[in-house]
Amino acid sequence: MDAVNRETQKDLLRWFRGAPVRMPRSRPELFQLLALYTPHIGLAEFLRMIDFTGVTPIQVYQVVLGRPPESVAVALPHAEYDAREHFRGALLSKEFRQTIQTSFLRAFPEKGRDVFIHIPKCAGTDLILNLGHRSVPLPTMLAHENSTTSTEFLEIVGGLARAAISGDRLFAYGHMELGEFVEWVGIRPDDRIFTVLRDPMDQMISQANYVVGRIRQDPNGHDPDAAEYLRLLGLTKLPEGMIPEDFKDMTVKALLNPLIAEPNRTCFYLGRGSQTRYAPAMANLIIHNVEITTTQLYDRWLKDRWGIQESARHNRSESILPNAEARRLCGAVLADEIQEDQKLYDVVCWALRQSGAASVTGQDIARLLGPPLTETLPANTIPPLAELAGVRPAGAKILVAEDAEHVEMYLAPVSIDVPGQAEVETILSIDVMANTGVENYLLEGWGLPEESFTWTVAEHCTIRLPPLLGNGYFIFRMVVSPLVVEERLRFQALELTIDRELLGSCKLKVQSVIEVRLPPLPIQDDEPVTIVLHLPNAARPSEITNSDDRRLLGLAVHSMMVFRVGPGGG
Repeated sequence: MDAVNRETQKDLLRWFRGAPVRMPRSRPELFQLLALYTPHIGLAEFLRMIDFTGVTPIQVYQVVLGRPPESVAVALPHAEYDAREHFRGALLSKEFRQTIQTSFLRAFPEKGRDVFIHIPKCAGTDLILNLGHRSVPLPTMLAHENSTTSTEFLEIVGGLARAAISGDRLFAYGHMELGEFVEWVGIRPDDRIFTVLRDPMDQMISQANYVVGRIRQDPNGHDPDAAEYLRLLGLTKLPEGMIPEDFKDMTVKALLNPLIAEPNRTCFYLGRGSQTRYAPAMANLIIHNVEITTTQLYDRWLKDRWGIQESARHNRSESILPNAEARRLCGAVLADEIQEDQKLYDVVCWALRQSGAASVTGQDIARLLGPPLTETLPANTIPPLAELAGVRPAGAKILVAEDAEHVEMYLAPVSIDVPGQAEVETILSIDVMANTGVENYLLEGWGLPEESFTWTVAEHCTIRLPPLLGNGYFIFRMVVSPLVVEERLRFQALELTIDRELLGSCKLKVQSVIEVRLPPLPIQDDEPVTIVLHLPNAARPSEITNSDDRRLLGLAVHSMMVFRVGPGGG
């Protein structure tokens, strides 16, 4: 400020309206400065706010990139050295972007930290969208150059920095390895680390479905992820004229491709580097006292842990290849590939059952299992546990496909031969309509067969199946359409039982496929199998619409099928 402008005290104060900001001397000062960066300012104007007098290359390297220069040549300023341009280039560099999560966390050491290790296809996106607004979100995706433009990246970082200055906690999350995060950032005593696990086979099936679903959304591979998925399947774009059978075959191929449905991903993300083994992952859970839940307990955990009553379940995979069918086709192959993840999942599930809680920590698991856990870790084995596999919970969900498109997809066959594929034999396949002989299978609670379906006309309806003989297990399937009326009757509740044992339950709103694995029963050679449908929401159309139909209707059943799955089927 020259002498003319210093004649009064007010002149002195006015000068500070446009006073430059000192070049940061530390990482915390850098993010305090970036908090001033807003979309309407723009990068050029933002840089003009900073006083670069006397700034050296070393200062830019240390403040922005967090490291010294890589050589003497770049450490010494040359005659044309422009600190402003150097600072600009460092902010826009790939290196600054790739280390943004670590840099940000270190710049605010006084803030509390929540750390979510997001294992793919384990409800992670849903959890992030539920928790992300509660604290300052720091996703690993910010490091990816294709996630935002350089300008958007700086605008986002500026907004996060403004939020961090006044906020109490930082929320670091993403597809990151726990071991790598600890190495780069460290873990403090009050940091809260958590993760969600999923049945390993379900996880791989979901990933395969997600990949084909993304290709359907982006058939020409405009987005980098879709282009990569196409490449891994040997395609440049999605072929035209694809029918449901083709999509299911593609999903089987994706499921059997280890570069798409990667095996033992849980151990990879909870371990370190290429050690996709149970022992390093379990050791990390214990050492860093990670809180763990599973997708089965996820809703309860959201409520108990975070006070979230209901979730929208964001980013669900499209069910192109249903879980049950994928297991029947590929279960034997997949079981060999997921052994490490299965060990970890079984131990966690055992601990959750023992605790009765919605989550457990690594320290909880060590306490519950005691010395046998630490004694077996060096051998990468688990202590003897109660059998977990194959347990069908009472009241299991039996709704496997909804709406016409997914019903068609579900019923489409698969033509790919898979090594070790279980034998599937059709025991019964019948259209539940007039002139098909369906009356032989329908006992109490049914109307007269009509042109394309038969209505249930009672709250309890009985189906009699033929004797079910042979090795393996049996699957019962129905295609149904519920009686629903907008604002008056939004869904039909359904329960299936055999000998009063609950097989499963669901709520039906549109045309759907119901499928249930029948339990082993002491059936004699000539003894039929009786299944009861319970429909507490059955209603009379005459009472809820302008119809004259006074029958007590619940479901219009289109077809029934029974399959025998031979030994080896998932």
